[in-house]
Amino acid sequence: MENLTAIEKLDYLLKCFYNNDFEELKQKYGENPFTNNEKAMQVLDRLVQDGYVKVTDYYEPTIPRAWTTRNITFDGSLCYEDGGYTEEHNRRTLAEAAAAQNEMRIVRNERLLVRGTWAAAIVAGFLLLWNVWIWFYPVHKDYPYWFWEKVPAKKHVTTR
Repeated sequence: MENLTAIEKLDYLLKCFYNNDFEELKQKYGENPFTNNEKAMQVLDRLVQDGYVKVTDYYEPTIPRAWTTRNITFDGSLCYEDGGYTEEHNRRTLAEAAAAQNEMRIVRNERLLVRGTWAAAIVAGFLLLWNVWIWFYPVHKDYPYWFWEKVPAKKHVTTR
């Protein structure tokens, strides 16, 4: 258990509780592996804190020593069946990556929106100036108002 990462230790101990199989821990750390091993106790505390393991202390006045039971909770079983802490860590990492990517998209879209707004404002200003120019300085009254309009055909007046 020493060469495992913290998440792998949590998964390993959660698996032990789920399968109710502590033989490997008992062989390595003695009959009660949680009292003789500080690291296993820290991992157990984390499992208890997350609500995946329930620790119950019993004491009877007629018996000179108390005992403790440790059982997996329903939430612990669900966590183990869903892939444990490793899968939870992977989901959280993917969610953080997706959030960062969405944040980058939002920033890019805001920048493009500002640039597009400025471009639209500049084009609108040029159109306004063009209309003012045509209004005050008409070269020919028959010129089209817009570039896509056609010049009207002139009526030829013949004098006799």
